[in-house]
Amino acid sequence: MEKLNYKKEELLKNHTSFGIGGPADLFVEVQNKLELLEAISYAKVNNLNFFILGGGTNILFGDKGYRGLVIKNKINFLNISHGFVEVSSGYMMPVFVHNLIVNNKSGLENFLGLPGTVGGAVYGNAGCNGIEIKDVLIEAEIIDLITSEVKTVDNSFFDFSYRESKLKKTKDIVLSAKFKIGDGIDNEYLNQLKEKVNILRKEKQPSGKTNGSFFKNPSKDFPAGMLVDKLGLKGKIIGGVKISEVHGNFFINFDNGSAKDVLELSDFVCKKVKETYGFELEKEVQLVGEF
Repeated sequence: MEKLNYKKEELLKNHTSFGIGGPADLFVEVQNKLELLEAISYAKVNNLNFFILGGGTNILFGDKGYRGLVIKNKINFLNISHGFVEVSSGYMMPVFVHNLIVNNKSGLENFLGLPGTVGGAVYGNAGCNGIEIKDVLIEAEIIDLITSEVKTVDNSFFDFSYRESKLKKTKDIVLSAKFKIGDGIDNEYLNQLKEKVNILRKEKQPSGKTNGSFFKNPSKDFPAGMLVDKLGLKGKIIGGVKISEVHGNFFINFDNGSAKDVLELSDFVCKKVKETYGFELEKEVQLVGEF
């Protein structure tokens, strides 16, 4: 194993879909479990805060960056077996789902169009097209944050709920996940799903620098994007960040926006929604670092 290359003052905006974030004191990329464990050990020995970064979606780093070590997870393996599939946490969800479909395996095709990594999807109980991670996860290999012990835990360990998992409290780290799959895909259903995803992308998925849905939906009947739309806030601009004209629950970094711009825009939206509809909007995006 080659010696890890720790970089100083790496700009985190270069590692997120939002394109926002100041420098990390230290930054390193890891390619396998041993390197990840080594990086965590390095942080602990040197009394550094550390953060595991996946695909860089659904996250907002502060303008002042991160005081400590940011570890970018690039662990990448996929093992397809009969009845289940094992995949690394650093594997990109779109590539993962595509490879299952190519191999005529069913069970996760509803995640078509979901960005980010497998680890991030488990961490946030990601959902797409009527399915959530909790519906298909069998077990996962994790690193206990306190003891650095590597252990395998089953689905019940995570206490999954809407866009939530136990990991958001414990900060344990996902190394890999095992999902249940089936043999053979209903091609008619798959084609319908692809058409639906393509339509949604064109009609509701804005292009540009965005981190996906910014707020959790208060309820199924009152999605955040609909509330923002009804308030006439699409296109609202603060600094270099705006609410998408395509979908009210997407913020776009269109002109070198800052985390400060994002938070001011978020606060503005939350206040208007609270005043008009009584809902307390909760951020789906994860805030990390110094703002």
